[in-house]
Amino acid sequence: MQQQIRDHLVSDAWFAPLQDGIIVQDKGDLGNQINIQIQRLGVCILILHATGQAGSGNLKSPYFDRIQLALQIAENVTLNRSRDEYKSALAILERSYIRLHHLPMGNGNSLLLPGNFQMIEPPKGATVAYQASFTTSQGIKL
Repeated sequence: MQQQIRDHLVSDAWFAPLQDGIIVQDKGDLGNQINIQIQRLGVCILILHATGQAGSGNLKSPYFDRIQLALQIAENVTLNRSRDEYKSALAILERSYIRLHHLPMGNGNSLLLPGNFQMIEPPKGATVAYQASFTTSQGIKL
């Protein structure tokens, strides 16, 4: 799911200048990657692991109800504003919601729905950060 979301974001020309800064949580040393991208781009988008619940164990294959996931968008405002293609963390958050709204997930029967967003403690090197949540409209069969 993480890679599918990343691929969908970077396929949008608006995200093209940020594609190196869009990181999936299961790839390598995250703290170092986040710090490098914030220093390089002024911003970083982290796609967190999904969570879900197995509603029933009596099915032929695993089925997870309403999967939840989140994006964290961190920005060093001073560094980011000095770039030619400045995109604020808030603008990235808004564009992420637009881009990911109703993205088909799993076998295509479930859609990604936007949830809440909030400011969070920024990681090292960042001055502001947001977390945006998403939920699938239905469960997903593995």
